[in-house]
Amino acid sequence: MASQAPPSLRSLPLDPASLHHPLEPTPDRASYVSKLLLGDLAGYGGLTAADLLYDAFRLDPTAIAGIDFVRSEDLSDIFRFSKFACDIQAMAPAKFAGNIAQLKGYVAERAAAAALMAEGADVSFPGTATEPGWDLLVNGDRFQVKCLGSPRGVYEHIDRYPDIPVITNCELAPFFNGDVRVMPITSLSNGQVEATTRSTLNAGTDLLDLQIPLIASGVAAARAGLALLRQESDPASAIGAAAAQAMGGTLGGKAGSVVTAAGLGLLGVTGGWLLIIGPAIGSAAGMWGSRLALNALGRTVLCRSSASALDGEMRAFAAAAAEVVQRMLDTSSRHLAAIETLRSHSGTFATALHVDWRSRVEREIEHRTHFRHRLRAAAAAPGSIDPSLSDPREVAARLMWTAARAGVLPVNVGRQLQALHGSAKAYGSALQRWLLR
Repeated sequence: MASQAPPSLRSLPLDPASLHHPLEPTPDRASYVSKLLLGDLAGYGGLTAADLLYDAFRLDPTAIAGIDFVRSEDLSDIFRFSKFACDIQAMAPAKFAGNIAQLKGYVAERAAAAALMAEGADVSFPGTATEPGWDLLVNGDRFQVKCLGSPRGVYEHIDRYPDIPVITNCELAPFFNGDVRVMPITSLSNGQVEATTRSTLNAGTDLLDLQIPLIASGVAAARAGLALLRQESDPASAIGAAAAQAMGGTLGGKAGSVVTAAGLGLLGVTGGWLLIIGPAIGSAAGMWGSRLALNALGRTVLCRSSASALDGEMRAFAAAAAEVVQRMLDTSSRHLAAIETLRSHSGTFATALHVDWRSRVEREIEHRTHFRHRLRAAAAAPGSIDPSLSDPREVAARLMWTAARAGVLPVNVGRQLQALHGSAKAYGSALQRWLLR
């Protein structure tokens, strides 16, 4: 059901209860909050989620199963696998290459088993990864799996274990034509297996290494480009603001990720996707929080002069509007005095008329006195018109609405209203120049 709009002064009953009627958010405020919450948060969150999903889809289940088989720790848990991948990537080049060669062999075993099972064979693995001379049981027979760039390793195995046949990658097939001890698998490629192993390890590393600087810089650059395209800012200001926002977003994102991970650790979460997704959400929230902080700092420092000018015009407008309301109250007081003359008339009709008119004027005086008090308070401190508002433009809009509800017409405060509109527009231009909201 559609929500009711706040009542106008014309439809508002002039009784004490109406003076406490809650003020509803203006369309400008709702639009501002919507853009602030949904725009930046969706931008940071969407890019962070896209980065996370991209890394997750790069994980190859066959590669993870092969790596998990050879390692003593349980790498079936995604968080532990990611930590393991980070440790591998941090090794010295020679040690890293050795680990890739070892892990690639076990990934090849899983890929070979999958290919054979697809052809209808019965395939099983040994209880440990260190069985001498064989890696797979295929239809009850033992097989060694070799996925190499040269045939040397296959020759060495045949010399040492002549009774255990070898499954090899397709690149080695030309070296063993007609040799019944060697069975190449067409779908098993040395280059592809190594690429899958490296890609899976890289994806595991990237799951814990969110591209926070890249995301923060991308959002800041997009905002700067849009402001320049709309001619809302100049190149120097846009570049400076974008650089500050990129740095702030990076720091906020990193802090949010670390704090979230630490909080999950304190709650006893030691593994699983929650330790991957949680810091990602924390980083998006951290980048968004840094954006709010930079907005507040920018308004205080970069837009100080225009904000001060807008504050002065709001005070002047509120004072002028309060003076108009005071004149209206003076008129109502004279009307009330005139109504007292009805007391000198006799008769039931005159008495009833006196009571009705007096009641009406008294309620009108009470209503306008309430708004005069609010406008006078705003003349001293504009923010008092609605303490929940932080944007001076919203305060100015609420101030004009309050004056209208008190019965003040634009013609009554024409000069002050024009100056207020101009200051609000200048303040908005200053915000746009520095990519603020």
